[in-house]
Amino acid sequence: MTRGVVKLQQAQKAYAKCVNDRRGRVPMKPRSACLTPGCGGPVVYRGRCAECVAMIKSERPSAARQGDNRAWQQTRAEFLSCHPRCEMNDAKAIEAHRIYGDVATDVDHVVPKAAGGGDDWGNLHALCHRCHARRTRQRQLTEKG
Repeated sequence: MTRGVVKLQQAQKAYAKCVNDRRGRVPMKPRSACLTPGCGGPVVYRGRCAECVAMIKSERPSAARQGDNRAWQQTRAEFLSCHPRCEMNDAKAIEAHRIYGDVATDVDHVVPKAAGGGDDWGNLHALCHRCHARRTRQRQLTEKG
């Protein structure tokens, strides 16, 4: 073998050692850091590390404790059957409805239950999932101040 071929083979072996782990597989891309401020652990689920996911799940009450029971499920189903289209009509919602459609999938409380609102139909809005997520996020931001 010529000297150039030997050097090429050596370089290929060195590269293979750097790229492959002990089992001969290419390692995964390094995980990004957790989105929780001050954490920085490796992400395992939706931008959060395992410890932060467990903490968030433990802080959130169960659906039954939030009032999501059979009576609410029945009210929700009846309300959506009578209000099949999203009732949000601001500029962002109209654009989203043009692109993704306006089928109502979520029922939102105008006055949140935590603030004393009830499940009566006068306090409910039928929203598509995108509008409901945006409205919920806006509420959370205004509550935090």
